[in-house]
Amino acid sequence: SGVSKGRSVKNNRDYELGGWDPFTENKTNWFEPKWMFGISDNFDIVIGNPPYIGEKGHKELFHEIKDTSFGKRFYQRLMDYFYFFFHLAIDKTNENGIISFITTNYYPTAKGASNLRKDFKQRTILRQLINLNELRIFESALGQHNLISILSKGVSRSQKCSFVYTNRTGSRRG
Repeated sequence: SGVSKGRSVKNNRDYELGGWDPFTENKTNWFEPKWMFGISDNFDIVIGNPPYIGEKGHKELFHEIKDTSFGKRFYQRLMDYFYFFFHLAIDKTNENGIISFITTNYYPTAKGASNLRKDFKQRTILRQLINLNELRIFESALGQHNLISILSKGVSRSQKCSFVYTNRTGSRRG
């Protein structure tokens, strides 16, 4: 039956997971990463859409991280908050693991992203960059100019990065 002796069905993790709707904004208090993803501290794949928050106007958020050991490794003036997510993904991904994020497309040239680009060069292989430019993917987002970055953890001086650029504008539905 899948339910251990002495446990009610409603206290069973399978029951809780089966009743969870991941497409709502309802939070859950039962999420346990080790139970959900195994006992490993690292992942084979990390996919995300981290928050795009510039340091300007949000200094208190950056100060919370800046003085930690993690922040001391990666903080850079004028950076975006999502850079921390890239660094953490690299830290938490197994060798040859894949990282794919959708972010703004500014980091390849932004002055405040030189630490991020250096980290990419030292610890990752850029596989593909898909620059969506002015194509609106998120209807409610103020800033668009999105970039899908696909990288893997590891080092290769011979691997070429595929770069895709769209000239389409407007909504993804239009």
